[in-house]
Amino acid sequence: MLLGAALGWQRGKFMRITVDPATHALNQSSSPAAILFIVALILARSAGRAALASGTGTAMLHLNTIAITDMLIAFGLGLFAAQRLEMYLRGRRLLDEARRLSR
Repeated sequence: MLLGAALGWQRGKFMRITVDPATHALNQSSSPAAILFIVALILARSAGRAALASGTGTAMLHLNTIAITDMLIAFGLGLFAAQRLEMYLRGRRLLDEARRLSR
């Protein structure tokens, strides 16, 4: 979960967040770095799946399918929770700054 949280925090930092100066509406969009980050995670997952399918991954790590599934669920939870938390905190900070400047 901690690895997922660290990677999620980094992915959240890659997201672009802008504030409309007139309406103070927050807008977010994915940056090219965030998309490449997800592609790298998918490639790592594919490599892991290939190692597990060949049988060398589970024998080498002494893991079973249930343990791997649990780890991936915890990784995903950490990834998405930390990403959203980082984006929320940064969005709130940008919005407070925009409101302060408009006064």
